[in-house]
Amino acid sequence: MTVTIYLAIAIGFLQFALYSLNLPYWNLSLNRNFSAIDSYLGFRPSGLLGEPKYLSVFIAMALFINFKASGFKKAHNVLLSLALIFLFYKTGSGNGILAFILGSIITYSFFTSRQFVIIKALCIFSVILFLAIYFKDYIFVRESHQKILTNIFDLSYQDDLVKLPIYAWLANLQYVVLGWGYGLIHYFSLEFLPLADWFELRYGYIDSNIGLISFISNFGVTGLMIFCYAFVKAKKVNRSFDMFVLLLTSYITIFVGASHTYPSYLIMGYIFSVSRSLADLGSNDKGI
Repeated sequence: MTVTIYLAIAIGFLQFALYSLNLPYWNLSLNRNFSAIDSYLGFRPSGLLGEPKYLSVFIAMALFINFKASGFKKAHNVLLSLALIFLFYKTGSGNGILAFILGSIITYSFFTSRQFVIIKALCIFSVILFLAIYFKDYIFVRESHQKILTNIFDLSYQDDLVKLPIYAWLANLQYVVLGWGYGLIHYFSLEFLPLADWFELRYGYIDSNIGLISFISNFGVTGLMIFCYAFVKAKKVNRSFDMFVLLLTSYITIFVGASHTYPSYLIMGYIFSVSRSLADLGSNDKGI
């Protein structure tokens, strides 16, 4: 997983470099129809991930993986982190900010008391960053985000793939507890389609482009609580670097990165099976 993350980011750097040099990217002109251009940030790299917002989520994960692995004790790790922060800024994605905040919380929970000072500082920084985005016009945010952020509690200003599922929630609150079932939020959102700004049925089925909204739509608050319990369980069983990478990448990609929440079944199954195996080994050791 770590190799995949860094490969996708490396292609993002390559894409940005080629754009800066006015060179083609795999025979596609970066100055025409295959670019994400913002009036404030300019070119927004996406690498292999299709959209800049997904690249920003991968960069956020890479920052925490790099920090957990090295603690910024070596110069090349610091330089790598600075390069990642620069590319993160150029993506101009709100999803990336949410991934950074969630990553701060996950990383915080994995460190020992001796390491809390730095991690607390990162968590505080992430909260300040979010508040700065809300109250300021241009900090790590695209021009298109201004309307959304300054009217964050008004659904009519939100993206169609955010507001349509939430309209369905509000009209069918009894389903929020257990969820609507995988993909079925589409049918409950259809009645609100006239309120959409850009979405049409020819684009496919209705599902949120924010993973947390999609997760609750599919599995409900009950499923969310079980998935969060799996996180707590995993930390008790294994606090290794590998477990940290698994939880960091899994929870960020499912809650922030995309609407595809089906891997949650596999992750919960893995965590609970490992927990049971270790518990059985502990019981056998006591018996011996």
